[in-house]
Amino acid sequence: MKKSRPLNGTSSQRQPNPIPTSFVPYLASVYGDRMNFVERMMNFGFTWAVQATRQRWIRSEHHNLVLVSNKVNPGPTMPNMIEIGGAHCRPPKRLPKNLKTWFDKTGAGNVIFFSMGSAVSSNNFPKQKWQAFVQAFQRVSRTLEVRILLKWDGQVEELAEDANFLVLPWIPQQDVLGHEKVKLFITHGGLLSSQETTFHAVPILGIPVGADQMMNLKRISDADAGKMLLWGDITTQRLVSDITDVLTDPKYAKAAKQRSAIMKDREEEPAAKGAFWIEYAIRNHGAPHLRSAGRFLPWYQYYMLDVYMVIFVAFYLLFFIFKTSILLMIKICGKIVPLLKEKKE
Repeated sequence: MKKSRPLNGTSSQRQPNPIPTSFVPYLASVYGDRMNFVERMMNFGFTWAVQATRQRWIRSEHHNLVLVSNKVNPGPTMPNMIEIGGAHCRPPKRLPKNLKTWFDKTGAGNVIFFSMGSAVSSNNFPKQKWQAFVQAFQRVSRTLEVRILLKWDGQVEELAEDANFLVLPWIPQQDVLGHEKVKLFITHGGLLSSQETTFHAVPILGIPVGADQMMNLKRISDADAGKMLLWGDITTQRLVSDITDVLTDPKYAKAAKQRSAIMKDREEEPAAKGAFWIEYAIRNHGAPHLRSAGRFLPWYQYYMLDVYMVIFVAFYLLFFIFKTSILLMIKICGKIVPLLKEKKE
């Protein structure tokens, strides 16, 4: 059995799982499930390049049962791919005393929650970019009358004396996201963070730094449940503009609530579903019957390239024979017609 993981073009290759590159994007791409011609060409190239160059590695990762953390994009799956995305999501618990006290002091005001997860720390965060965040936070705290909670493992001297800010090295993320006063989550857009903010219906301002984060945030922004800001575009003015937009335009909160409702509307809780299929595999000796026969095929057979090649060659030969026959008939006619004219004369 394989641990839970996101489903996308890359992980699909490892099982194997069908990969329609027309709407299943490559893991590290910024494409959604509706690509234009150029994007489909690029996605096709990336996916096939990985499939061809990682054949030996891919073939070693076939498993009887795979618990999928999330289907990033709708697409075909084999019977051994079990979706349990959001299994870790839960209702919020009571906040620690220091956080509860701070939230209570906000009165009727809203809160922005900033956390880049474990992807970025104060040690590797560029100083210039961090200053842009600090200045943007100071500005929106005054203009929008919001308070800002930051998960940050370093000192922020500029904010230390400001009661509108609270900086902590660790924060119970789901408990904070589930608080009614949190109206915006600024995050790197990792898979679990994206699922948690969707579960708790909080709009996102996502800043991807790698892996599947761009894909996660692309899907959220396409649904109007948040916005994505690329790392190279970070400026104080751009941050203020995007934060203001998400907080003041009701479409983002509305879309976040719709996505949350869809996520929670399931026939079975994901944790219970995962437990059932694990027990099913145990009862049925690993459930090898769920595995695709595609695991035995090299990539060119899996994609029917050998068959397409034979068809192409067959059509080419037919075309060549037809063309040769026409040219031969024209040549023969060119010799016969003058002879017939001579006889008539």
